[in-house]
Amino acid sequence: MALKQKIRIKLGSYWVRLIEGSCKQITDAARTPSAKTMGPVPLPIKKRIYCVLRSSHVHKDARFHFEIRTHQRLIDILYPTAQMIDSLMQLDLPAEVDVEVNLRESIAAPLMSTEIVKALLSGDNGKLSSRFSCLYLDLDHS
Repeated sequence: MALKQKIRIKLGSYWVRLIEGSCKQITDAARTPSAKTMGPVPLPIKKRIYCVLRSSHVHKDARFHFEIRTHQRLIDILYPTAQMIDSLMQLDLPAEVDVEVNLRESIAAPLMSTEIVKALLSGDNGKLSSRFSCLYLDLDHS
């Protein structure tokens, strides 16, 4: 079994133009023949709404509503190289863009034969048995 590396980059900003420009810079820097880039994937916009009274003593029904929207994007890079990681580290991104970088390593398991799959699919109506879920968890965490 071979190790499979993946870099997950999560970007967040209040400004859509800044986050789109940052995504373009990252995908251009990560474009190599050996690496595979997936994204940018737009994540749901987080809206925070603040309600403020216009007057502190009278007119309790009159209020201001302020809203902050946080836009987020997700970029995955499979099979990164050392040269590509160096180019990603040297990018000059705007200060208004929050960047989270996670490096993940997982085991690429070989394909199972049909006999093993049939043995693992024991149960009513083709439901997966608990043995299959334990085997799956062992492959991910070892």
